[in-house]
Amino acid sequence: VCLEFSEFAGFRGIIGAIDGCHIKIARPWVDEKIYVNRKNFHSINVQAICDANGRALSVYAKKPGSTNDAAMFVESIIGQRLARGDFSPFHLIGDSGYACTPYLLTPYAVPSNEPERRFNVAHKKSRCVIERFFGMVKRRFPALFFGIRMQPGRACRVIMACFILHNIALSRRQPDFDDDIAVNHFEEQDYDNQPDRQENLAQAALRLRRQGFEKRNRMTLNDFTR
Repeated sequence: VCLEFSEFAGFRGIIGAIDGCHIKIARPWVDEKIYVNRKNFHSINVQAICDANGRALSVYAKKPGSTNDAAMFVESIIGQRLARGDFSPFHLIGDSGYACTPYLLTPYAVPSNEPERRFNVAHKKSRCVIERFFGMVKRRFPALFFGIRMQPGRACRVIMACFILHNIALSRRQPDFDDDIAVNHFEEQDYDNQPDRQENLAQAALRLRRQGFEKRNRMTLNDFTR
């Protein structure tokens, strides 16, 4: 996977491109409001990670539309495994909607020199595979584009089936996907509202972002300075 991404855009260490995609669903009977996304329709926010060939490596299709991409990533099993260092020193690439960390690199918001601009160009070229990936799956399964007229639980199962079938189609070289999709089951989160706990979480998040910025700067210096 890393080699394919490196050959594609000269960006080293990538094990996947990540993004979220809203799949429209019928109005839920229960907890209707949490399924309304920022574009004001009911949806499941689907997190996916793909390789350079448009094959799904991980799909998390459980979160209601009001959940933002960054929060969904932190709560997902793949996000927790990356945070533990299971795939170190490798990393995902994602857009600026995510926090920049050592295991998920984002572009420079305002590049200040030519190496940073080159980093952003290579990052964008590598990241565009996830956009094409969602487009491929939606073309193959139009229900994902037009919407699934089902309640959330059943809609999530249909969504997962579509991504599994997409991988099977790729493996069989069907026009317009051979590893199993890693299904991350929704787990209830035990939120701790104690001030000390919240402060520790905030400090940990800041530390991760600093480490992410440092790694991004090292890569820019080593790989994108001519």
